[in-house]
Amino acid sequence: VHSLKFEERDLEWKSVEVSKTLNGVQIRWVTGREKGLAQYELERSTDGQFFQRIDSRMPLDNGSDENAYEYIDSGVMTDQGNGLYYYRIKERRKTGNFSYSPVAKLNLQDKAENGLEILSFPHPVTSQLSLRWKAIPGTLEVRMINGMCQVVKSEVLPNGSDRLEWDVSDMGPGFYTIHIRTITSNQVAAGRRIWVKGP
Repeated sequence: VHSLKFEERDLEWKSVEVSKTLNGVQIRWVTGREKGLAQYELERSTDGQFFQRIDSRMPLDNGSDENAYEYIDSGVMTDQGNGLYYYRIKERRKTGNFSYSPVAKLNLQDKAENGLEILSFPHPVTSQLSLRWKAIPGTLEVRMINGMCQVVKSEVLPNGSDRLEWDVSDMGPGFYTIHIRTITSNQVAAGRRIWVKGP
């Protein structure tokens, strides 16, 4: 069993997130400054105990205090057992040592309480963002919210709308939240986090 020496424990896992997309499961992770890393290995499990490697990524290793990665797992099935999938990331050191990220869990059979969920693509988005959802009655407002909880983009859509194409090329890089709310009740019907990479 490999273990990290004290001086090697300098990788900060800032976030590990999984979400459902049109093309499968999106895994996104953000780390702090990288030092002495050989590669990241993505692992998937259906029971949270036994994990299988599904892909690998080379570290950016650019001296940055924040490094973001993403991967689309297209090899999942919504009708698999109870729909649960578990993901973790192994950070493998050049010394041969390794450690794991926190485990992230996703149930592909889950839906929002009102049955509405937003699907978005591509991942990450650089210029054109495509949004899809199941149409619900009423006039809708779609909002794009930055990390400071400021609405940076919004659009009102007529009754029966189920999609939106947005030009986000003027947005700075980072994570944003998409909210769909009903105008009449002023209730948020669904939300989704996206990553804008920038042009």
